[in-house]
Amino acid sequence: LLGLNVPEADGGMGASSIEALLVMQALGRALTVEPYLQTALVAAPLLARAGSDAQRAQWLPAIAAGEKRMVVAAYEPGARFDLDHVETRAERRGSGYVLNGRKTAVIGAAGADALIVSARTEGEARGAAGVSLFLVPADAPGLAIDDKPTIDGAHAAEVTLANVEVGEDARVGPLHGGYDELERAIDRGTAGLCAEAVGVME
Repeated sequence: LLGLNVPEADGGMGASSIEALLVMQALGRALTVEPYLQTALVAAPLLARAGSDAQRAQWLPAIAAGEKRMVVAAYEPGARFDLDHVETRAERRGSGYVLNGRKTAVIGAAGADALIVSARTEGEARGAAGVSLFLVPADAPGLAIDDKPTIDGAHAAEVTLANVEVGEDARVGPLHGGYDELERAIDRGTAGLCAEAVGVME
């Protein structure tokens, strides 16, 4: 099931959103508290659509096999869940980038092997233009994950990036143009939560 929405070419099942929603409904019916949605429905399809060939080869077969977990870190303190409010910045340094900022309510971050982080590479704090996505290993120097239990039995984290260095190969999707894929991924997650809620009510 972790490979449900991973393309067949990348070791997954290549299923549609319908199958994903059916799985979420079943998980909700069983009151299953696992970060399945964050990896299988949000991060993996995002990487499948926007990731480089090397990123896909490294991560997607491992996600489908249950060997690796990945989550998206997008929301920020004070942004009131506005996805395009991105104060985290990624600045050019040599052949890579240096990331500084904070992310909030990152469900499943504590057990993840990597995070897809939204960061502003140009422009002001608000607006879809100028947002880029970066794949950051969970053990990267300068990345801190402060994990807390949530009211529903899950776990969410405050994530701090302090001079986290990544290479050019860490960027997911086009420079300054990662917002559309990010929004699509979060929309998938929202639909998944709705299906899970139906199962919970059942």
